[in-house]
Amino acid sequence: MGSDLVRRFIKIDLLAKGARPEQHEYRHADLVRHVQSVRAEVITAVLTMQAAWFAAGAPQLGPSLGFGPEFDSLVTWPLAYAGGGDALYVKRDALAQQSPEEQSKAATLLALREWRGDAEWSAAQVVRDIDQDTAPADFASDKINALRDALEAGGGRRRATNVRSLAQYLTALVDQPPREGLALRSRILKGRTLYRVEAG
Repeated sequence: MGSDLVRRFIKIDLLAKGARPEQHEYRHADLVRHVQSVRAEVITAVLTMQAAWFAAGAPQLGPSLGFGPEFDSLVTWPLAYAGGGDALYVKRDALAQQSPEEQSKAATLLALREWRGDAEWSAAQVVRDIDQDTAPADFASDKINALRDALEAGGGRRRATNVRSLAQYLTALVDQPPREGLALRSRILKGRTLYRVEAG
């Protein structure tokens, strides 16, 4: 799932508890009829959670889920107040980590860290070292290849061979929450942007 879709979904896990889930006998054979029979009880429970949250002063517990203020006041924060909000954030974070964009960003940070360690570098140095003809002899080719592959997987060949394209990508990664325990930092020195992958 693309990172732009993550906030639109809530992931659930279905535990089959058997090799042939289609043969499982459920407690409620007619699920629709069961849901209809407990509908009033469920609605009462939901309204009670909302009333309790409102009576407590309507605290904004945790970040918004991104569906708008009405959704947050009807679902997000009452659910968090009742003690069930963490599951929504955990599932959303897990879903975000599985998106191709997030995996590409994590792979890029790992490859950059392997390439230069704690040292600072510029976007131009990345492009120069990736170029097969100018790669320094002291850099292992597998590290260069891993870096090229990570950059190309997330944005095509242009990102690995064009300084401006790479700089735009790196700028968007700077000071973002850590991925795989790594974060990208930058500073400007004599008009040139230098980057460093920070661990921890």
